Amino acid sequence: MSNPTLNNNIIRNFTDENVLNPSRPLTASGVIGKTSLLFAVLIAVAYFTFSLSVKGFMDKANLLYITGAIGGLITAFFICFRPYSKFMVPATFIYSIFEGLFVGAVSGSFAAAYGGALILNAVLATFASLIATLFLYKAGIIKCTEKFRSTIIAATFGIFIIYMFTFITSFFSPYVTNFVFGSGMFALGLNVVVCIIAVLNFILDFDLIENLERVGVPERYEWYCGFSLMVTIVWVYIEFLRLFARLNRK
Repeated sequence: MSNPTLNNNIIRNFTDENVLNPSRPLTASGVIGKTSLLFAVLIAVAYFTFSLSVKGFMDKANLLYITGAIGGLITAFFICFRPYSKFMVPATFIYSIFEGLFVGAVSGSFAAAYGGALILNAVLATFASLIATLFLYKAGIIKCTEKFRSTIIAATFGIFIIYMFTFITSFFSPYVTNFVFGSGMFALGLNVVVCIIAVLNFILDFDLIENLERVGVPERYEWYCGFSLMVTIVWVYIEFLRLFARLNRK
């Protein structure tokens, strides 16, 4: 859901390991290229699981959904805690494959229930948000101050706690799940707030990528930054899917 991968500790760790100012340093354009490649892998895999869903093979799609969700989570934790591992680069591709399984199955389920236009709207909203936040950041309209960063991180962590509490209580009672993810006004308001927080995580991503470029970390960490952006993109897309589906029901 949230993006814990880009933080100031990474810069300090690079400094401690004396890997700054290599012959081939990280660049923002390099991050864009790596992110695009990882995203292309996700789309290719997602199309496969999406096709299974819309063709009615829901049992297979659900199996791939579970595989993608669990596999993606495990791989993401590995990359987050071992960004210096020699397996970090292939792990980013593995993450994209798992997320493709997850996103494709989820998208197919929403498309079957609400139509393909919902998927297109969520995709457009996600990339419109990405472009808009990049513009606002580059123009200096939104500055990633320490207060801004701490507020977004705290809000993101709060959302994580709410979602985890809802998931745990769902095994005992549907009340909390219906309250948080149902069709009521609270669920709608929470969904809107979560969308805003998720989109603002892009600002944190841009700021940290810019800082990593400034201090001169090695080029291979462009893959790490690409993975980090993918985490936020997937989160924003899923939240927009949920929001548009909820509005469609109304």
